[in-house]
Amino acid sequence: MALGENIQARMAMQGKGIVSALLVYIKGAMDRVVKPETRRDVYNTLHDFANDRPVLASLLLALTLLSLTPLLLFTTFAISVLLFAFTFSVFFSVFWIGLASFLLVPTLLVCVGLGVCVWMWGLGTWILGMWVRRLVVGRMT
Repeated sequence: MALGENIQARMAMQGKGIVSALLVYIKGAMDRVVKPETRRDVYNTLHDFANDRPVLASLLLALTLLSLTPLLLFTTFAISVLLFAFTFSVFFSVFWIGLASFLLVPTLLVCVGLGVCVWMWGLGTWILGMWVRRLVVGRMT
């Protein structure tokens, strides 16, 4: 029994250590987001408001607590819909761009081939023109 109680006591101490470490981490994270002085001022303002108008403060607290879950669920839903739409739009775009590239590459190859043919035709015409010019100019002299 003494050994089992010792293990339970150790586990309880470890659990308290984990919880206290978690609380320290959360407090540090909150300190980075909101300064402790600002948090203290807000707390004092809320405390004064609750002391001055307890009925209104309790109504606002009840409304906040009861509305918090639907608001968080709606916010989560809206963010997940936006992420899904963004992800789907990226996949949709990549698919159609990839499909279009299968048409673009052969079209560009045909265009390059036609461009080389037109350039060679022009070059051949120019060379032929120069040859004819030499023939004509050579006969005139």
